[in-house]
Amino acid sequence: MHRSRPMLMVTLILISVLAAPGVATAAVKTDSQALRNAVTVQGIMQHEQKFQDIADANEGTRASGTPGYTQSADYV
Repeated sequence: MHRSRPMLMVTLILISVLAAPGVATAAVKTDSQALRNAVTVQGIMQHEQKFQDIADANEGTRASGTPGYTQSADYV
């Protein structure tokens, strides 16, 4: 009786591990080339600077519930 429980656990683990790749490969293929081409280091740095400017204008924070957070959310 005691031996069957560990064997059951091992079997369930193996089934879940072997089933996972089937789920992952079932995803719909998405062409993200246009998005990857649109994102640039310069664009990222501009957004980062804007968020820093918002933090600087709001006592160094953009934390939830603060005016800095609201301004950041409005910017996005």
